[in-house]
Amino acid sequence: MTKSDEPFTLDCSSHSIFTRWTGKDPETYVFTAQEERLMAAVSKALDLGLFYNSDVDEFVAKELEITAEQRSAQFQKPENAVHGGCFGYEVYHARKVVEARRSMKDNREAIEQYRYFVGQKLGRVKLNGKIVSGTVITAVSPDQIALTGTLGNRKCAATTEPRRLATVIEAGKAPTAVNR
Repeated sequence: MTKSDEPFTLDCSSHSIFTRWTGKDPETYVFTAQEERLMAAVSKALDLGLFYNSDVDEFVAKELEITAEQRSAQFQKPENAVHGGCFGYEVYHARKVVEARRSMKDNREAIEQYRYFVGQKLGRVKLNGKIVSGTVITAVSPDQIALTGTLGNRKCAATTEPRRLATVIEAGKAPTAVNR
């Protein structure tokens, strides 16, 4: 029996699930074979355009041959019960890692493609619904670009993800950034 043929197992300790999935760097942390299988199934569901947690849960359950008993299992303490039970909670955390990995990849690709650099002049940019003039990149990191500019007679600053700036550039529109 190979690792991928082994039955999927659940630990219904909410603390165990939470600590296994959170606080890990999605790109460098070495997940278990079972966690990688779960993330592969979640990724497949997202690639098919599934969005709602219940739809993703259902697809992943079929993909991993999760039994009805496993799907209905709840946490040991009733006050920790969540919609979707232990399995749904596992899928939720796996989805967060898959989405984070995709976001990181998209940000890296945007930085490589558009070669963002400190001091780069973007000109007029739409920030939070307002046109900002003289927009300049003041910092570039793998997950964030800092911008400054002038709104009327006031200086302003904002940050955005590289992939968000790239998406707007591709669409030929003025970039939109979100203040943080």
